Amino acid sequence: MIKNLQSQRGITLIEILVTLVLITLITILAASMLTNGLKTAERVKVEAEIRDEADYLMVQLLNELYLLKTSEIQSKQLQDPANPSHSYLVVRKTGSSTNHQLGLADGKVLLESATLEPSSDDILLEPESQIKEIKQGHYQITLVLKSTVNNRELELTTEVQIITDKEGE
Repeated sequence: MIKNLQSQRGITLIEILVTLVLITLITILAASMLTNGLKTAERVKVEAEIRDEADYLMVQLLNELYLLKTSEIQSKQLQDPANPSHSYLVVRKTGSSTNHQLGLADGKVLLESATLEPSSDDILLEPESQIKEIKQGHYQITLVLKSTVNNRELELTTEVQIITDKEGE
C-alpha cells in the first residue's frame, strides 16, 4: 500500500477544474442567498416603519376624536372634490373661544395642540388619506402611507363614533 501511495503523482487537471466549478457554484449560491436575505430584511424593516408611523398617527388622531362631542363641531370639510387632500373638522372645544382643525391636510395630521407628519423623511402621508362621515357622529378614517424607499404602501382604516351630547342632537 505504501508503494501504491508513492506512485501517485498528484491530482489531475480534470479534478482541479471540477473542484473550481463546484466552489464557484457554491459561492454563487451563497452570495445569492445572502443578497436575497438582505433584501427581505430591508423590506420587512421598511414595512415595520410604515406600520409604526401609521399606528402612531392614527392613535394621536383617535385620542382627540374620542373626547370630541358633536356640539363642539363647528363645520366639516370632508371629501371636498376641489381639495381632496383636505379632510377635517373645524372644532371649538367647550370653554374655548378659538376654532381649530382636527383631521388631515396636505400630508399632515391636524390636532388641537400640534400638527403631525411622519417622523421619517422616507414615509409620506398620501393625499388618498381621508375622513368620511358614515352617519351622524360616526366617522371612517383612512390613512394611506407610502415609503419612498421601495414604494411600499399601507392603508390603515378605522371607524370612530364621537360623543353625542344634548346640544348636538
